[in-house]
Amino acid sequence: MSFAEITNLFVSLAWGPWLVFLLVGSGIFFSFFSRFIPFRNLKKGFKYMFQKDDSSEGSISKYQALSSALSGTIGLGNIAGVALAIQLAGPGAVFWMWITACLGIATKFFTCSLSVMYREKDSDGTILGGPMYVIKNGLSSKWAFLAYLFAFFGMIGGLPAVQSNQMVQIISEFALPILSFDNQLIFNMICGLIIAVLAGTVIIGGLTRIAKASSWLVPIMGGLYVLTATFILIANFEDVPSVIKIIFFRCFYRNLGSWRNLNGSHYVWDPKRCI
Repeated sequence: MSFAEITNLFVSLAWGPWLVFLLVGSGIFFSFFSRFIPFRNLKKGFKYMFQKDDSSEGSISKYQALSSALSGTIGLGNIAGVALAIQLAGPGAVFWMWITACLGIATKFFTCSLSVMYREKDSDGTILGGPMYVIKNGLSSKWAFLAYLFAFFGMIGGLPAVQSNQMVQIISEFALPILSFDNQLIFNMICGLIIAVLAGTVIIGGLTRIAKASSWLVPIMGGLYVLTATFILIANFEDVPSVIKIIFFRCFYRNLGSWRNLNGSHYVWDPKRCI
């Protein structure tokens, strides 16, 4: 069995219908269980976010924590991921992205709250948190192996291989014709090396440097993303109503020409492409 076949087998097992129902179902459960606290306290959350830090608790500021979280959210997936979801699942995928995003707010609220509750300090006083520490400090010792497994696979999944590859491809597509550089392999290696050095410089500085870099870069990333999306909507304003209609129709029906094409797999595969 080839590596690609092994990977596809693992993906098919990990991304089965059960995981989609688990993620969406968890969002529904947490929303009703908490009586929609994340939504009801949204105003208070913005108030605390911009409130001046009045204590030295924590390694970074509230704004830097938010920027660090957004840096892992705003990026390639918002552009290429959405396009891929629409290509594979149709325009209705956009509707399921909206649904899963709204339900995911509650799940994210509880996972972040648990990370704060069960965080700890290392030998030099740096605060450490995350799902692995929730498992380690919140569950009994017999479940400790799950913390190590999560940390290991999280380390692999967190590697910026996809982002670096797409970034280099975009740069080479526009830069090679201008620079008249013939050897694309060497050019890609140089770009990859530059990305590795820049990323390594930030990562080696620890959480504080990552937070500072994110606090500078995220507003630029987010601002450009919002401005670009707004420009596209305004430039194609006359098509927006029809596109919205197609999105809501295609979320349940694969083909616009027939009402008999209702397919139950939409409820599984469309969210799967969007989460």
